[in-house]
Amino acid sequence: MAAAVPYRPLGLIKELLESHGLFVTHCYEDLVFIEGNAFLLQMGEKGDDVSLVFNTGCCGDKREEIEQLLIPTGLNLGMKIGAKGSYSLTQNEEDSTISIAFLQETLPP
Repeated sequence: MAAAVPYRPLGLIKELLESHGLFVTHCYEDLVFIEGNAFLLQMGEKGDDVSLVFNTGCCGDKREEIEQLLIPTGLNLGMKIGAKGSYSLTQNEEDSTISIAFLQETLPP
């Protein structure tokens, strides 16, 4: 029997990404930011639930390519990765912080 996926499985997520030559650049609470910023991963309430959220600048074929890489590998590690909309980042000039806006959109199943 496979071991249960822990809550906020950062170690497994890093393993998943590194197996495809991708790297974590920053983590903040439940968000995992990826080198290149084409997408981020959001850890869910259950350890095995992980959302794949695309940067608004990442489109069509690139999104499909990322999904085809991560979803099957995630399953092999016990995680259910599902595409869940997109986001945009804005740098706040006044205090050098970054704001993230999640956009609700309908994605194909």
